[in-house]
Amino acid sequence: MVYAVFEKCGVFGGKVVTSNVDEIKKLPGIKDAFVIERPDVTDAVLPGEPGLENGIAILADTWWHAQSGRKQLKVTWNEGQRAQYSSVAYAQKAEELSKQAPQRSIRTDGDAESTLKGAAKVVEAAYSYPFISHAPLEPQNCTAHFKDGKIEIWTNSQTPANGRRMVMQTLGLKDDEITVHMVRGGGGFGRRLNNDYMVEAAYISKQAGVPVKLIWSREDDFTHDYYRPGGFQYLKAGLDASGKVTAWRNHFISYGEGERFVASGAMGPTEFPQRFVPNYALQTSVMPLGIRTGALRAPSSNAFAFVIQSFIDELAHAAGKDPVEFRLALLDSAGPSAPVEAGGRGGAPGMDPERMKGVTKLVAEKSGWARKRCPKAQRWASRSTSAIADTSPKSPKSASARPTK
Repeated sequence: MVYAVFEKCGVFGGKVVTSNVDEIKKLPGIKDAFVIERPDVTDAVLPGEPGLENGIAILADTWWHAQSGRKQLKVTWNEGQRAQYSSVAYAQKAEELSKQAPQRSIRTDGDAESTLKGAAKVVEAAYSYPFISHAPLEPQNCTAHFKDGKIEIWTNSQTPANGRRMVMQTLGLKDDEITVHMVRGGGGFGRRLNNDYMVEAAYISKQAGVPVKLIWSREDDFTHDYYRPGGFQYLKAGLDASGKVTAWRNHFISYGEGERFVASGAMGPTEFPQRFVPNYALQTSVMPLGIRTGALRAPSSNAFAFVIQSFIDELAHAAGKDPVEFRLALLDSAGPSAPVEAGGRGGAPGMDPERMKGVTKLVAEKSGWARKRCPKAQRWASRSTSAIADTSPKSPKSASARPTK
């Protein structure tokens, strides 16, 4: 068995133009090095798993030798059209889209627009949250042995059947020509729903004709993940004279093409606080994405809860009410569960408001919420109410921004 590393372009879909693989082969401990080109002609990143990427495989006696050789690689890449994308460009495009009519509606209950016009107080806010790498304790890895037209694989995967199918397609094998051994490994948190590392090890073993143990570096894990999607939400809500939420509108800006979101990039029509606000509108616009995305533990909620609960805090301050009491009142206003409209996935259609109220009360009790609200914080809430009600932020609030409250 030899150890392998696989160098890929920093831009998804990039191709090798020139390299010094012949020089790498001459280094101490190196057994082989070769360029890999995708065996198919597609260039899609969005629809599912791309299978095998382009790159350079380096095989050596030890992983240290392989990784040391990799550091001496000199590669010229054709980065392709995805090189134009960046976080800065996404933020600029989201700001443009926020000022335009949404591309489509995910859910409409009542008449949010008319209610907002007649609201006693209107609060607007813009939020953003970043792409996140899974960064599991154990980077991706796989051992494969191709011999006599069959392949044997040792790996840890959350969807081994999908990995098996991808290996079949990439290597042109039949089902009974693949054996997958599931082994214990480090947590995946959704990363090992995707099996790119399995396909890489299998393909490299077939090309090299020897058993191969492929180990990703931590840098590989961060630069070739299926990231938790980032996104932007532009919210507007109306309060009546008593401080009750009467309207809620969210222009949710995510990534995708047409009516299709990227993996884990959708917001569903049953997302909270749908059913708790009589006039509710969830609208969306999407923009093209140049990287892969996927599920991260607690999919959707790990991003959406930051936005929704932070905005509810802002509404509570604008209403001059305690945030806990404000939430309990909101949960008391649940209407009947309306039919789900097409145009999104995710959400919480089975959420029990009584259970959520119980959790909220218990957390408030155990944390000593009533005792710990200091006069200074209460004075801040009083001073800031009018500012929150009358001022819209110039740029989105970020999930990574330092709290100011």
